[in-house]
Formats: sequence, C-alpha cells, structure tokens
Amino acid sequence: MKKYIFLLILVTSFLNGQNITFSDVNFKNALINTNCVDIDNNGTGESDADTDNDNEIQLSEALAVTRLLVFGQNISNLSGIENFTNLQKLDCTNNNLTFINFQNNNIITTLFCDNNQITNLVLNNLPNLTNFSCSSNLIQSLDLSTTGFVQGNFGNNPNLQLINLKNNVLNMCIVFPFTGSDYTCVMFLGCPALQLVCLDDNENMGYFSGPPQQNVQFSTSSNCTLSSESFSNNQVTLFPNPVKNELNFSFEKTVSIKEINIYNTLGQLVKQFNKPQNSIHLSDLNTGYYHIEFISEEGKLTKKFIKE
Repeated sequence: MKKYIFLLILVTSFLNGQNITFSDVNFKNALINTNCVDIDNNGTGESDADTDNDNEIQLSEALAVTRLLVFGQNISNLSGIENFTNLQKLDCTNNNLTFINFQNNNIITTLFCDNNQITNLVLNNLPNLTNFSCSSNLIQSLDLSTTGFVQGNFGNNPNLQLINLKNNVLNMCIVFPFTGSDYTCVMFLGCPALQLVCLDDNENMGYFSGPPQQNVQFSTSSNCTLSSESFSNNQVTLFPNPVKNELNFSFEKTVSIKEINIYNTLGQLVKQFNKPQNSIHLSDLNTGYYHIEFISEEGKLTKKFIKE
C-alpha cells in the first residue's frame, strides 16, 4: 500500500513540476515578468503566472490560471496555451499573431484577439465561448457554429468573406453598426469582402438594418459555403435595377441555371423559381432591397437588386 501511495505522489510531483515549452520568448516573458493573471476578474492583472519565481511555467502553474491578459507584448505565437486547460478568459489583443488554435481550451468563455494579423482561427468545440472579438485582423472565414457565441466584434477584417453563426443563441441582438445605430451585439463594420452570414431559422433578423447589410446575404440554408470561384467570377447583369415588374438577367459565360431564389434582407426566402429562362416576374414583391441567388451545377452566385 505504501508503495502505491509513493508512486502516486511521485507521478503527481512529476506532472506538477513539468516545465512547459514556449516557442515564443515574448509569450513566456509575458507570463513570467508581467501582471498577466487577472485573479479577481476586474479586467486588470494582479500577478504573473510564475508563482514559484523560477523563471519557468510548470503545468501546475498553467492549470491555476483562469483569466490571462497578454495584450501588447509583441507575441507572434501562442504555442503552449493548450496547457492552460482551465482558462476561461484570454485577452491577446495588440500582438503579431497570425494563427490561433483553441481546441484544447474548451471551457473558455471570453476571447479577445483584436489588432493582430490573424489569417486562421480555429474555434472548434468551444460550447462555453460566448463573448468573442477579433476585429482588425486578416481573417477570411469564421466558423462559430460549435461555440456558444452571443456577442462580439468582427469589424475591420478586410478579407472576411464568410461567417457561420449557426447553432448559436442569437435571437434578439444582432446589429450592424452604422451612423445613428445603437449596436449591442455583433459588429461587421469595415468588412468590404463579406458576402455571406449563415444563421438559424429562428434568428430575429429585425435588428439587421442600415446601409451596411445591403452588401451581405443572410442565409438560413443548411449549406454554409461560398460559391466556387469559377462560377462566382461569372459576371451577371441584372436589368432593370431597380425593377418594378420583370427582372431580366444575362451571364457573361454560358451557364445552365437550375434554380433562382429571392431572399429579403432578413435572410428569408420569399420567392423561388425552378428552371427559369432569362427573366423572372417580381411585381408581387414589396419595395425594398433583395438578394437573388442563382444556382447551377457549378455552385451559387448571389447579387443584390432593388424592387420599386
């Protein structure tokens, strides 16, 4: 019995004393030499993570951290963060990060990574992540469908084309910030490349208003993907636009259209045409902005038009 107790103590001591390897010296320095640990959840760091002052971070020290503030530390790589498995909040804004993977930090609730150079962000299976902000980065697509996302800021991402917000609890507070608006939850301002935002059928899209959303399609379709490049680059002309009755269209390259869908700015399907010719009748539509979706075997192509 004493032998087993001794082995248990030995293994526990080994794990607790195991030093974590960090590939970025600036990240390690921030953990050791700055007040990066927010002990009382007041948004300010009260101590460093090196509690035994040996200039190393042991696994036991990493496990003791629940809120970490490492903003403005010239960090390029967060390798080693996967050992902080009890982490609930991370603020790594104003650094030089290009890639972040939080798959091992699955109890995190708050993540701020604004003002970096991030192109790839892996946020799979983070059901507790509700507050997320990644403004001013170089992200091309965001998949938050396996998170608990409720509010955040995606603004000033010039390369951002697609956001998947399916399976979340956004039922009353998605807002575009524009002059005169009072936004509270999700911000997309400064994303000129944004084409598609995927949502659930029960989302309350009444809060999407103002000029910015006219360039974006909100879709409740189960297929949350952008069109293939070859089809999306096929130029289509809509005329007249604005339209009163008959909307005509012509493609630069020959294409076989199987279906046309008309969506309002809330992402709701309002009309559907199977095997259309070169025009569709829209006299029964209410006035306003709409998106027309062309579906072919090559993919989908979406354009906007105005109904008078």
